[in-house]
Amino acid sequence: MKSIFYICPLLIISCELGAQDLKPYEQSVPNTSVKFKMAPIPAGKFTIGSSFSETGREEDEGPQKSIELSAFWMGVHEVTFEEWDAFFK
Repeated sequence: MKSIFYICPLLIISCELGAQDLKPYEQSVPNTSVKFKMAPIPAGKFTIGSSFSETGREEDEGPQKSIELSAFWMGVHEVTFEEWDAFFK
């Protein structure tokens, strides 16, 4: 069974590119056989938090506010121990 790390510098890479430049790609770690796939996440706005009228809402789920994110790439799969180890070394 492989160990999996959920947070790693290989997982998310921010970018300042236009929407036409956001394409999935596969990245190799130099001097290793390790590869990982990255998926584009487009820039956008969304609302975070629960509305006061939501059934089962907890007190710490609000207030709602609008968030705007820049485009970025995210790893398609969780970071494996092999990926983490290659990065760490």
